[in-house]
This record gives sequence, structure tokens and C-alpha cells, in this order.
Amino acid sequence: MTPAIAQRLNIKQNGKTIVLVVNVQRPKPHAPLHSVAAKVTGTARDLFGNKRELVFNKTEEEGATDYIAQTQVKNEQTLIFDLEVTPQEGPTKALQFKQQFYTR
Repeated sequence: MTPAIAQRLNIKQNGKTIVLVVNVQRPKPHAPLHSVAAKVTGTARDLFGNKRELVFNKTEEEGATDYIAQTQVKNEQTLIFDLEVTPQEGPTKALQFKQQFYTR
């Protein structure tokens, strides 16, 4: 991510901040997928069960709607992400994934 984009989106670039980007898409008849509005909530927890809420901010650029959250990590830390995504005019979907991070 370029410094200009990070500044415009108010994203910290310090080597210990990670950025989670969620883009919700739905197919259109006879067209490629397109972004739709959604409600995105979630948490990140470490392997000891320490949990922190993720605050997603909506951004719209060039026809795409993204939901961006930031959180701090430590070197070699593994986080488990639990998200709930509710697209406009759609049911809530639960997502879970795990990622290990390496910092400078």
C-alpha cells in the first residue's frame, strides 16, 4: 500500500499494524461481480483467548465498497479472526480464519 493511499484511508504504517479488508460482492445477471453494501463486525483473538473488537470503516472508491479494520500484532503472533458479514438484502455469513504475522 502506498503512503498516499494509507494517508487517505487513515491507515497506520508502522510495521506492527495489520489491515484487514473485506469486500462483499454479488453477481449481476450477465455481468461480473459487483460490490454491495454490508454490515461487517468481528473480533481478533490470540491463541490464549485474549479478544479484541475490530472496528470496520466503510470506504468507497472506483465503484468498490471495502470495509477496513486495523489492529496491532507482535512478531510471530497468531490471530484467529471471527467475522460476521451481513450483505444488504442477504443473510448473515460467519467467517473464521487464522493467520500468523511477522513484524519488523
